[in-house]
Amino acid sequence: MDGIVNAFNQAMTWMLAIGLPAFGVFFGVRAFQLMKGGRDDVEGAKKGMEHAVIGAILLIGAKALTSYVWTKIHF
Repeated sequence: MDGIVNAFNQAMTWMLAIGLPAFGVFFGVRAFQLMKGGRDDVEGAKKGMEHAVIGAILLIGAKALTSYVWTKIHF
């Protein structure tokens, strides 16, 4: 059981390491689109930025939850 929890914790670490830079790039592209786009592009950029922030919050929350569970479970 210890190996399964450790593997899941490592998977979450890798997802965070890949997800946060992807968030930064996506957010930057949408911010540029927000500044330089037309009316339709602005609405799309706002939606994209909202989705990016929600995704980052989910990633960070999942990592925090796994870290908390990892410290509380004793076999």
